Amino acid sequence: MSTFEQPYRSSWIDAITARFDALPIPNWLVYVGVYAFFGVAWHVAGWVDQVVPIPRLRGDLLITAAVSIVPLALLHHLTALGGRSVDRLGPAVADKPEQLSMLRYRMTTTPRWPVAALSTVAVGLAVSQVFGSPDGVYEGLAHPVSSALATFLLSFSFSCFFVLVYQGGRELLSVRSAGAVVGQVDLFRPRPLYAFSGLTLQAGLFWLLLANLDLLGSTKGFQEGVDASAFVSAAPFLLLAPVTFLTPLIGIHRRLREARYMALDENGALIGDAQRALYRAVRTSDHTEVERWDRGLSGLYRVRDEIRKAPTWPWERSTLGTFLTAVFVPMLLWLMQSLGSRLL
Repeated sequence: MSTFEQPYRSSWIDAITARFDALPIPNWLVYVGVYAFFGVAWHVAGWVDQVVPIPRLRGDLLITAAVSIVPLALLHHLTALGGRSVDRLGPAVADKPEQLSMLRYRMTTTPRWPVAALSTVAVGLAVSQVFGSPDGVYEGLAHPVSSALATFLLSFSFSCFFVLVYQGGRELLSVRSAGAVVGQVDLFRPRPLYAFSGLTLQAGLFWLLLANLDLLGSTKGFQEGVDASAFVSAAPFLLLAPVTFLTPLIGIHRRLREARYMALDENGALIGDAQRALYRAVRTSDHTEVERWDRGLSGLYRVRDEIRKAPTWPWERSTLGTFLTAVFVPMLLWLMQSLGSRLL
């Protein structure tokens, strides 16, 4: 029996999330503490620059603190969800443990050197933002201590965001290849093939979150309508959402569709044989055989109906409903708000 060998070493971000997982408290509570740390750190920078009176809190810095930790929280969640998705796939590929282990490792582990390269870019971007246009961070950023603190906080946030996008792409590509790992597809036991629908759903919802944040940032609350430029700005995120949700599952969809065609062909062949046997029994007036083959045909027709109703997209109806709701409801609310602001 071959032993799985890790193809690459994990990154510094994985070391952080592993420490979080090892703590004897829930992860959500850990991130509450991380948020409190970032919130205090941003306010320390503001207090040093005297743009915020001590110990007063400022809303925009609290939002900035939240934005700073969201990429890490989402990355942590998606990698954990990727691992659970592979575990749900396990029953369908029990005869391929090494391939399954490789798939799980790719889903749950970020590679050291690509993450280091992305982090270097993130540090450069943070330095250029803090020292090139300090007012872009917050108005009044000037003191060396606050500048250094802001550089650290932005570097961490940018690094996590870049790695989130990078690892998200790796996970979605792995979902596409997972369909090829599955051997025989059982049309009536597709649940293992549904394993990744939750992952692609939540990855798609991430882009929808960015789209709505972009629309919110393009307006002044609900006092002004959403103009065309705001929707143009959000359009890439709105496009990426369905692409992220659907594209990785196309391979599994094709496998299920092919399995349905094969099942229908097999059923059709049996129906043909049963019909010919029924005709022979009718010609010979063998009523016992006529009744037997008639019952057999009825059963085959019922099976054919069940095969035709078998879904070929690997998700539950509730999953698709959740995604469509997330797509259309926020957009509808924004459009209604925009229309209302123009009429009033």
